[in-house]
Amino acid sequence: MVKYLELSVEELLLDQDNPRLGSVAGQAEALDAIIHLSDSQFRTMMLSIKDNGLDPGDNLYVIEEQGNGDYIVLEGNRRLSAIMGSVSV
Repeated sequence: MVKYLELSVEELLLDQDNPRLGSVAGQAEALDAIIHLSDSQFRTMMLSIKDNGLDPGDNLYVIEEQGNGDYIVLEGNRRLSAIMGSVSV
């Protein structure tokens, strides 16, 4: 069953077994790998989200991590990474 949840960025984790990246050791390594898939595309996405917000039709698909209330992003890791980056710019 699909549920729509409103979650904060702090509750979301990048998928450390993302098929685009292969397996990585942690969140920082996953973020770094996503950023460097295509530096220019990532920067463009990050600035677009910062300036215009996230398109409401672009949902992130998550699965709840057992026991701690965090959610692993299965679809939308690049968008989540760009959101994380746009907060710090």
